[in-house]
Amino acid sequence: MTTQAEYLNRPSALSTEGEDLLKSITFIRTWCHDIGNYLGMMRNLIDLVNDVKPEQLAEISGMLSTTCRMMEDIHENIKEYTRGATGINFQQVKISEIIMDLIQIYNGMASSHGVTLIADIQSEGIPLIMADRLKLNQTLSNLISNAIKFSRAGADVLIEVICGTELMISVKDFGIGIPTEKLVDVFKPYTRLNKDYPGTGLGLANCKRFMDEMGGKLTVISKSGEGSTFTVTIPVV
Repeated sequence: MTTQAEYLNRPSALSTEGEDLLKSITFIRTWCHDIGNYLGMMRNLIDLVNDVKPEQLAEISGMLSTTCRMMEDIHENIKEYTRGATGINFQQVKISEIIMDLIQIYNGMASSHGVTLIADIQSEGIPLIMADRLKLNQTLSNLISNAIKFSRAGADVLIEVICGTELMISVKDFGIGIPTEKLVDVFKPYTRLNKDYPGTGLGLANCKRFMDEMGGKLTVISKSGEGSTFTVTIPVV
């Protein structure tokens, strides 16, 4: 028989269980989204194998290796979560390494869209930052992938790193842009601003949440028909 005390405590227990379930669902949706992105990249790279010259195979092999390594990072993160480890794993990060790895991965996707990736990075003058490497990587990966997806053929995607009292990483495209009245919804979960393009509506929401958790910022400047610039801002060590 349930005692009065047990009965009175039941709503609180259910509330806690509900919160834990919501966290688990959010976690699963987040990493399923990003695993899907990387699987798509691997399919694109594998498709390229049949069309490239033999001397280009080593480059594609390197892209596949980098993509696999990033999927392994996600796998490790999932294992940590199942063991009860949550939150942010702060470590010293060299941002130029993350960006160059992502450029190597996304060059194939950019080429297939007729888009050129251009990076303005002076690696020697950029200090280390404290960040969760995996979540920062996922954030920039989503931003670069979106910039390519929403760009027009023949356009460039610019990735720029500026360092002052804070480190700012901007990803700029010259694509379809975002109408001013829709900017307020950009970082809301399940928001798809343009139904003509595939997507889950989770990518930018995940990016914003990751940056909030790390004490950073994610902002956007955009104009319909002219393109968008997403900027990640992180405190310098």
